Formats: sequence, C-alpha cells, structure tokens
Amino acid sequence: MTAKQVAARAAEEDFNRLRRFCEGDWAYCGVVVELLGDDDEPTGDSESVWGIESDAGDYLDETAHECAGEILARISAAGHGVHAHA
Repeated sequence: MTAKQVAARAAEEDFNRLRRFCEGDWAYCGVVVELLGDDDEPTGDSESVWGIESDAGDYLDETAHECAGEILARISAAGHGVHAHA
C-alpha cells in the first residue's frame, strides 16, 4: 500500500469508529474500585480511571486490578493491616 492508501484507510477506520460511538455501540466509561471494610461498608478509600472505551475488554479488568493494587500499596505503606476476601 502507498502512504496515501495507508492514510486513507486510517481515516476511514477512525470515521467508522466514531460513527459507531454516535450510534451508541460503545461509550467512554470509568473503572472505580472501592475498599470495603469487614462490615462490607465502604471505607472511603478508592481509585478510579476514566475515559476508557466501554468495549476495551480485558483492559477494563486489568485497570480494575491495577486500581486495587494501588489501594493495597497505599494501605500497606501507611502500616494498616489489610486482608482480602471475595
């Protein structure tokens, strides 16, 4: 493919992606992870990431795990005991 063909294909793919957004096929969303206490009530400690495409698949799960890791690291650095349960 020539450079112009590559550019034309990229522009068309961008257009189609945005068209699907306008049609409601996907949206921007956020991932919010909140630490719960032993009583399953929110502790007020949370992490979030916004502006992720809703059809990002595994990336949404990876982001949630990273947010949880940040909370646990923060609590560990502060010297608080933490235990996890599902």
